[in-house]
Amino acid sequence: MKASIIIATHNPRTDYLERVIAAIRRQTLPPGEWEFLLVDNCSSPPLASDLTNWHPHGRIIAAPMLGLTPARCAGLAASRGEILIWADDDNVLAPDYLEQALTAFAADAKLGAAGGKSIPEYESALPRWYHSGLAPLGCRDLGDERIDSRWTTMEPRFYPSSAPLGAGLVIRRSAMLAWAVAVEHDSRRARFGRHGAQLTSGEDNDINLTLLAAGWKLSYLPALRLIHLIPPRRLTAEYQGRIGESTSRDFVRVLDVHGIRPWRPIPRWGVPLRKARAWFNRRAWRGPAEHILWRGDCGQFDGRASIWNLQRARMLKAVGAGRAVYLLYHQPMGWVRGSWRDGGPLGRRRTERGRRAMMSAASTLPPPSATGSSPIDVTLLTGRQFWYQTAFCLWTLARTAERPVRPLIIDDGTTDETAIASLRRTFPQARFIPLAETMARLDEVLPVKRFPALRARRENFVLLRKLTDVHAGLHGWRLLLDSDLLFFRRPDVLLDWLDRPERPLRGEDVMNAYGYPLEELACLAGRTLPERVNTGTLGLRSDTIDWERLEHWCDALQRRGPHYFQEQALTAMLLAGADCVVLPPEDYVVFPHPPEVMECRAVMHHYTAGSKRWYFRHNWQRVFGS
Repeated sequence: MKASIIIATHNPRTDYLERVIAAIRRQTLPPGEWEFLLVDNCSSPPLASDLTNWHPHGRIIAAPMLGLTPARCAGLAASRGEILIWADDDNVLAPDYLEQALTAFAADAKLGAAGGKSIPEYESALPRWYHSGLAPLGCRDLGDERIDSRWTTMEPRFYPSSAPLGAGLVIRRSAMLAWAVAVEHDSRRARFGRHGAQLTSGEDNDINLTLLAAGWKLSYLPALRLIHLIPPRRLTAEYQGRIGESTSRDFVRVLDVHGIRPWRPIPRWGVPLRKARAWFNRRAWRGPAEHILWRGDCGQFDGRASIWNLQRARMLKAVGAGRAVYLLYHQPMGWVRGSWRDGGPLGRRRTERGRRAMMSAASTLPPPSATGSSPIDVTLLTGRQFWYQTAFCLWTLARTAERPVRPLIIDDGTTDETAIASLRRTFPQARFIPLAETMARLDEVLPVKRFPALRARRENFVLLRKLTDVHAGLHGWRLLLDSDLLFFRRPDVLLDWLDRPERPLRGEDVMNAYGYPLEELACLAGRTLPERVNTGTLGLRSDTIDWERLEHWCDALQRRGPHYFQEQALTAMLLAGADCVVLPPEDYVVFPHPPEVMECRAVMHHYTAGSKRWYFRHNWQRVFGS
């Protein structure tokens, strides 16, 4: 099925809905290539079946929980189309809307969501005081030129003014599934959508920001046209004030969820004074338009106060007596000790300068001159914070092995085009897996309903992706390398394993970094665990991993309490009882320290924790200069 047109509605106006459906019936794309879903969100009386039975793939979907978010999730779960068109019950689509949408998405694989022109049709005359700068009505016309928006690593995150509206939203199915998974595990985001008569908003903004964070492109496509029916009640000063206030408040909250804070949080006790000052600044007594703008300011103040309250609640929840001691003594002392290890504040500045220089040098790395004919197949996870480390890891591996590398690079959705172009230039045989492809594979192999613990932990703990994103749904042996590795000598043990992989391969840590008592893990796994497993170099056969068992272990460990080293604990449990190739720790050094970190006599260094200062200040330059 190419596409799905979905309308989520609650007690719609009959005449409006008839016009909306009539426009859908006039779509130029043959009905056999798309489906029509009408989501009945607790309407009273329920919607009649004859509203959809005209279409060969028409259905009414019941959404028993009131609210736009659960209605959209119900429509998403029931749909079968690769491209989803979300129309409101007052959106009259142009006859070629569906055809234009499919053409645009077929031509651009990076396009995640799009919207177009939403032209208002007012049922009554506009009030004299009304102008387009007041509260939003879901209408706009940005001209006849396409506008694309995408986040890059070089720019601060922002909300694009041309981002799609909810009216007529066209979105790729895999992209919206990522949003639905995030909403399922975040109660704040589940409350953004409209709920009955309440004018809460922000869900459309949340969808757009989720896609931008995942690396998708958002577009304004002028070829997408619809008429937005505006009833008289939406033009009253009372409605405009309410929607303006709620929209401003929820926009602040949505931005905060995504780490964007253009306005600092303010305490609740400071809100009345700010509202009073805004009353005079806006001259809210002069007329409805000024009063509506003031209500928008009030919403922003309330949103900022809610962020303040949330931050305070989190702090109070976290700070018990022990936590207070940690914050007031142990954390500052830890910073002092760490700063002392780095050589003080000046030393930390040197480390940061070295890191920036390494990033700059990564973009100039020449393709390694490898004489061997057999390429090295390795897998790495990367993103905008690590791509330059990925480049140096692969470059030093190719140079010391004297063989070409053929890396599979799994993007976390944040790597920009410039970084990808640099990696492709240095490693022409590299294959990149975008986040959208990874999410689609996980949704098929590890669906949220069957693997809730793994999927939830994956979202909140990126190191678990070294198992899920690298192996789920794939076949054969796979060697995963962390990006913060440098190779100085020919890695014969690794190369022998890559040429003839017959059993798992692992690195050896300097200690048991599992986060849980070894005896408890062994009891849960039913076998004795190997000690000091380090997953910086890890070779596993993807199609032999028992994901059901891994889900059980992950859920059990989560109940005991999450831990930073949970991924290494799960890996050690997978390797329990297995005959593994263990990399010699004297040659494949984890957490190198003097004199080795300065002499680099080993085959490989894995720069963890405090050893990163040597990595950024000196050792990448050692291999780069050579």
